Amino acid sequence: KKEMRAYIAEHADPQKSQEEVMGNYYFEHKNYRKALMCYEKAYSENSGNGSVTRKLASAEYNVAMIYVKEKHLHRAMRHLERAPELE
Repeated sequence: KKEMRAYIAEHADPQKSQEEVMGNYYFEHKNYRKALMCYEKAYSENSGNGSVTRKLASAEYNVAMIYVKEKHLHRAMRHLERAPELE
């Protein structure tokens, strides 16, 4: 996607992986499920990064809220239970 490529180029940072930057893009566009996938990948590659850990926890919470709105409470609980482990 052209818009995403421009965002990644504009927000490139040697301190952040491309997955983290992509996660930021999706998060800002309220696509929390895709943001979560990107942050999970960034976290798996660098679990010691506090910034990624906080973003992953926030994405978990936002995905949980999506599931609450969709009345998928079991799925929401799974994400809510996981988020505090990351903070």
